[in-house]
Amino acid sequence: MAEFERQAERATHSTCLDLLRGARAIAGFMYGDEDKTRQIYQLAETSRFPCFKLGGVLCARRSTIVQWIETQEQRSMRASS
Repeated sequence: MAEFERQAERATHSTCLDLLRGARAIAGFMYGDEDKTRQIYQLAETSRFPCFKLGGVLCARRSTIVQWIETQEQRSMRASS
């Protein structure tokens, strides 16, 4: 296997591990409760929540959600200063 193919395989594997598929999976990651899907759908519709659809299934990346939360925290801190 060529080095390029090995790198592509590793990148694909890490992307798959980072991907959350479905509102239940996203809710479980964010809230620790897979039943909080309504909050996820509301975030997706009313804010700039970083999600996308694959074949009609709401998806998000763990790493992108963490970055989004950190940005929200920074904005909140600046607003309260």
